[in-house]
Amino acid sequence: MPNIEGIGLQNFRTFNKKEELEFAPITLITGTNNAGKSSIFRAIQFLIHNFKDGIVSENLDFKTMQHELGNLERVVNRVTMETFKDSKLPKSQHMYSRLADFHKNNGKDSCELPVFKEDEDLVFTFPILFGGRREISAAIEVRYELKRFIHKKEDREEVTVSHDIKNIAIVRNGEYLHWSNIIGYRENYDEAPEWEMVTNIDLKKIIQLIIDTPIVEINEKLEPNEKTEDFFTIDLYSRIKKYNHTYFDFPFFKNTNDDYEAFTEKFIKGKSLFSDYSGLTKEEKSKLLAIEEKITTELLKGKDNSQYKILECFKNSFSNILDGMERDIVSAELKKEEPEEEQNSKSQSLRELYNSQMFQTTPNSELFTNLLNAIEKDFIDTVQKKIDCLKKVYFLPTTRGRNREWFIDEQNSEDIQIVRDFSAIYLEHHPQIKSFVNFWIGKGEIDELDENGKNKQKGFKIGKELSVFRDEAIGLTKIFLVNFDDTKTPLVDLGYGVSQLLPIIMKVAIIAQKHQSIHEYAWNDQDGFYEKQTIYFNPSTLLIEEPEANLHPSLQSKMAELFIDAASRFNIQFIIETHSEYLIYKFQEYVGQKIVSTSDIRMYYFNHPNDVREGLKDKYINHVQIDNDGSIDYNKYFGKGFFDEQTNLKLSLLNIQRNRFIEDYNSINEKLKESHEKLVDYDAKIEKLNQELLTTTSGKNDLEEQLNKIEREKEEKELELQKLIKEQEEKIDEYVAKNDYSKYKTEVEAIIDKTKISNSKTLQYLSTGKFLLKNLDDSADFAPVIIQYGRAVEFELRKWLDDFKSSIISTDIPSLCNDTNYKDKFRQVFSDLGLILVDNEINYEINTGEKIDLFNLRNYIQSNPKWTFGKSTQIFELFYYVSPTKNSTYNYNSVALIVKFSNYLKSIWTDYHTAEGLFDTFRNILDLRNCAGHTYNSSVCASDIIDKNTAEIYVAKVEAIFKCL
Repeated sequence: MPNIEGIGLQNFRTFNKKEELEFAPITLITGTNNAGKSSIFRAIQFLIHNFKDGIVSENLDFKTMQHELGNLERVVNRVTMETFKDSKLPKSQHMYSRLADFHKNNGKDSCELPVFKEDEDLVFTFPILFGGRREISAAIEVRYELKRFIHKKEDREEVTVSHDIKNIAIVRNGEYLHWSNIIGYRENYDEAPEWEMVTNIDLKKIIQLIIDTPIVEINEKLEPNEKTEDFFTIDLYSRIKKYNHTYFDFPFFKNTNDDYEAFTEKFIKGKSLFSDYSGLTKEEKSKLLAIEEKITTELLKGKDNSQYKILECFKNSFSNILDGMERDIVSAELKKEEPEEEQNSKSQSLRELYNSQMFQTTPNSELFTNLLNAIEKDFIDTVQKKIDCLKKVYFLPTTRGRNREWFIDEQNSEDIQIVRDFSAIYLEHHPQIKSFVNFWIGKGEIDELDENGKNKQKGFKIGKELSVFRDEAIGLTKIFLVNFDDTKTPLVDLGYGVSQLLPIIMKVAIIAQKHQSIHEYAWNDQDGFYEKQTIYFNPSTLLIEEPEANLHPSLQSKMAELFIDAASRFNIQFIIETHSEYLIYKFQEYVGQKIVSTSDIRMYYFNHPNDVREGLKDKYINHVQIDNDGSIDYNKYFGKGFFDEQTNLKLSLLNIQRNRFIEDYNSINEKLKESHEKLVDYDAKIEKLNQELLTTTSGKNDLEEQLNKIEREKEEKELELQKLIKEQEEKIDEYVAKNDYSKYKTEVEAIIDKTKISNSKTLQYLSTGKFLLKNLDDSADFAPVIIQYGRAVEFELRKWLDDFKSSIISTDIPSLCNDTNYKDKFRQVFSDLGLILVDNEINYEINTGEKIDLFNLRNYIQSNPKWTFGKSTQIFELFYYVSPTKNSTYNYNSVALIVKFSNYLKSIWTDYHTAEGLFDTFRNILDLRNCAGHTYNSSVCASDIIDKNTAEIYVAKVEAIFKCL
């Protein structure tokens, strides 16, 4: 899990409406100039400064040097600030009185929450996970309320705006689970001033979340060992070679306990507080409902607090027996157990009753107390951990280094601090960090040969290493680059690009050294010590502005590999503001190669706020989706002009996309083969059971039950098969949609008159099929070509059949389809042709194993079933076998419906007799289409794949048919 999972901002600089960003181990932020990308960095720096001691300040501090935000008016969104200043609605009612009014008006009504959300509030949010191993997602929300003061002067009114902290809350999907409203500020004479607040909790909603969220099982406690140290030491490319991909998150020492475990164990449905009360009597239910109403109302109404630290509002706010809620539970349940006459007894004093209930508990009161304690401990720990994450965030601005010979401590600039911190690292004691620094500064040779037979070099090739001279007494530092010939060059003599690059490498080393930890393991009971120890790295975050500044494009793309290496080795999260398409392409390439996953890299594109306000852009921030093959819909997110599509990286990416497509396609095909084989098995079992039913004299009921079960299973498997076929087609469409196939569209249009193609998708399928034919590797499976061309035929067949059906007068259908005009004459034609009649006179067998349905066309006209490609093809196959061109003596002139369909086809074919001669190719089209999908009898498919030559012949046949239109 990255150090910072995300951030949400409202009314901070360019952020007007609330925007929430999720961060990955590596997050890229890009967009137009002056769009507000840097506001993300400024917000994080701003919060680091203000929350360094927790959320303890009534007001925010704007004066720290690093973020340089200046004052409130420079922080709050300009549009919001101007609107707030010009507003005619005075905000005279103090929040305290508004809260009092809420309680007065809403008494027992707990459906609303006493939280005042305002559009002009300055809001910061952070994603969190609470609930221990239940990992319930939510967010911390911190709100600051704007206040307006009007100063009347002689000639004008002057409006000034200030702010106070208003609210801190835990929110999930817009619903508040735990929150505190700041209602006032109290000055004390003898003690420090305090805020007055009301703290609230929606316990019932939290309980439901606990019940509904399963525990995340942990198989074993992951601890660092000798293998992890090896992972952190070897270079990026060796790790890729060894592990096939890169890891970014090692959840060492993940908590195996669950603060809510006791609640789950004690929770008995129908008998515990806050349950659905099923199984209770009406009287029992009413008593528990009364308890619940009392407690939840009090919790939602809130508890008055005076706390110095707002974080304390999450701790021990409700789980105190003096609050009386536990006693309410005890009291109600004790009354239930006491005899009625004892409940009404006047002899028992109030003091006795109080004492008896004060020190007694019930299962429900214990459950309530324990649960509140667990929730509030979890919340305070979660909030504190989130605040602590900000202390592990570092920043590198665009201008990172200056050409100077001596770095003087007293000058106290960013580059001097980096040099001073780096000089404090004794690299010989930190082999993981030394390996990283020297690899990237140096040649970075890896165990892989280039075209010249030499080891490939992946480093920046600046020099062998860095040599540091430090005079601690006078606070002077000088860094030399040790060249490959062992001479030394001061940093001041290096180029400007190198001076910007080296601080990044040094900063990574500084952060790694600061957050490394030693883990001891393998305890020796006899001698009483750990026998082994290893290094691991705690999570941290580095914000970098424009790492590509002044670097050659080839080095810009290499920066991506440096970041992946540092993130993987040292658990450093990178949030990078960039305009470099080369850097982005390289990350895409690594995603496509499966070295990193799509969840490891996240990218956002910022549009200019003015473009959003003027309606030129739909959204201010777009989350840019990187697909599994590394592709991005550039036009959707970036528009024209951002990327250079002719770069070598883009070409490499296209190859990766193709290879990834083939891999994914083959994976689906394997599932299709397995599915088909299971269907064949089901057919064999069904045939066997049918034979047994015909011959057996006993146990028929059991056989019929078995038969019904197998038929149901076969039906489910057939549905699964259809889903896989659909998935196969969608995978083809997804791949071709990412590529430019306009060239092949032009080629198709030169062969086929597109005005004669009825369906708009037909041209698309033909074009993409030709694109696949030309661009797949010669050794690949060309089944996708067959599928695309087969789909084109299918679209046109269905259109012809639909158009023919609409041309038939409905009153004529019965006569055209009756046995006199259709069935008997049709049977006679086929008998005269010598075709074999099988399967109870339903299907005819043309050749061995090839059966066709005589009545497809008639059934289509009558009942309009959902047609499949195969059935549509069989109609044309029928024409071929009864065609005048096939046999002039026995033709279909004696079948009324076929005559009508034949006349209709003559109107859409320019050369009907030539087209009619092509009808036999539809059987080949059908067989190959089914082989491509592995959905037909495997005896038809000559091999496991369809080779390029077979696909080319197939394409020629389909195009020949369409040429006759």
